[in-house]
Amino acid sequence: MLHLAFVFVLAQTQMQLDESADARARTAISRMDTAYRHAREVIGNDPRLARTQRLWLTMRDATCGYERALVGDGSMLPMIDAQCASALAADRASYLRRVADRSRPRRALEAVRTATDARLRHVYGAIASRLDPSERASLLRSEIAWLRYRDAACALEGGACLTTMERERTKSLEDSWLGDPVW
Repeated sequence: MLHLAFVFVLAQTQMQLDESADARARTAISRMDTAYRHAREVIGNDPRLARTQRLWLTMRDATCGYERALVGDGSMLPMIDAQCASALAADRASYLRRVADRSRPRRALEAVRTATDARLRHVYGAIASRLDPSERASLLRSEIAWLRYRDAACALEGGACLTTMERERTKSLEDSWLGDPVW
């Protein structure tokens, strides 16, 4: 994809066109850098994000190198190079914003799930600590069966399934306890 823009403005010299294209490229790259930093804040230090950024940089350099080869060594080369970098950086910034926007609900859901999971573990541990070995073994078998069921059901359902099922399991364990609450 050649990012060549033909500008027919009589008053502009090639130097002015180069400077204008370069300014647009710097702006696009700055916006892409901002989108990348924001995605890292939302997603965290996921190595896949850094890897894709490195791969994108390699792709950008190869793509703009291809476009440079099409143009040759003419006076338009700096403008063509800047236009290529600008267009690709704008596309990458848009992609990074979409990734961050999709990750935000997932991160919020994970925070809720972490708290729900902690509550379930707390209730389970409190109950297990008060059982004799035979009762504890029975509770463990029940928990293993529930975990298998939960994993299969949530693999099918997805979304907030884990949080919902962990809340239900916590309530079930609390309701099954005969005696004063220990949690």
